[in-house]
Parts: sequence; structure tokens; C-alpha cells
Amino acid sequence: MYPAQPWHKIVWSGNTIPRWSFILWLAVLQRLSTKDRLRSWGLQLDGTCPLCKSANETHQHLFFECSFSTIVWQHLATKNMILDMPSSLVEVLDWYCGQVNSKSLKSISLHCSLAATVYGLWRERNCRIFQGKVMGHDQVLNSIEADVRDFLSSRRKMKLSSENQSLCRNWGLSNRIFLPV
Repeated sequence: MYPAQPWHKIVWSGNTIPRWSFILWLAVLQRLSTKDRLRSWGLQLDGTCPLCKSANETHQHLFFECSFSTIVWQHLATKNMILDMPSSLVEVLDWYCGQVNSKSLKSISLHCSLAATVYGLWRERNCRIFQGKVMGHDQVLNSIEADVRDFLSSRRKMKLSSENQSLCRNWGLSNRIFLPV
């Protein structure tokens, strides 16, 4: 049996949709079938990142170094009131472990945004490779935002605070998620 990792509660929290958590887990373990992994298995294929088309696709590049991904992360960091995003998945998880309280709206928003973004970027990458469909970063962002907004709007009984109200405004959520005063 493997020892529990410090990030396991972030990846497997109840604050995400299971398919998002699964893809996030594979990404953290660097087990997604990125082009660098496929090439290491002997497959002959173009290793270029399908999102930016300017570098070889690795886990680190796809999720944090790619210009396409960077735009998505920066936008979502602003929505979540984060000033400085870490630059790798392991750093993000370490940072989250020190930042979040699992019951706060900000914590739920961070968990959900992280998992939805990794899932959304992976989904866009796969759509480009396997279906030939290409969405711009604004469309990918809109899709991720809608998923996160829908998930957050299903939450109830949050405490009314100025930070929570700001998050609600940023995500376009109604005040129905707050406990009655």
C-alpha cells in the first residue's frame, strides 16, 4: 500500500465532479498520455503541443507553460481572488494545502476551479487531436466557468462574508447559497 500523499484531499475532495478529480489525479501523477509519454513508448508522432503549437507537449508544458493554458489560469486566478499562481501542478497542490479550509466558499471554488481547469484543458487538447475541433481560449474559459459556476451554485449554507460575496460576484452566483441571516 502506498502512503497517502499530502495532496490527496485536494484531488479527492467532495468539492469536484469525479471525472475532474480522476483527470487531476492522473495529471498530478504525470500519467496522462501526453505526447512526450507516447513518444517514450516508441510511438512515432509529432510531439508539438496542440494548444499553442510552439513547444513539445509534456505535463508541465500543457498545464502551466503553454501560452494557451497560461491565459486560462490567469483568468481563473482573478476570479478566485488569487494574486500569484504557482507554476506547476505539484506547487499548486502544495500551495492549496496551506491555503484552504475545506468548508469555505473560497476553498470550494479553488478545488473546483483547479480540477475543472485541468479537465477542461485536457478535454480541449483531446478534441483538437482526435476530433479536429478547435476552440479559442475564450470558449474554453467560458466552458470551464460555466462548469464551475454550475457546481458552485449547487452549494448551500455558506456563511455570508465580504469575501464570499466578492466570490459570488466574480462567479455570477446568486445569494441563495448563503445561510439566512
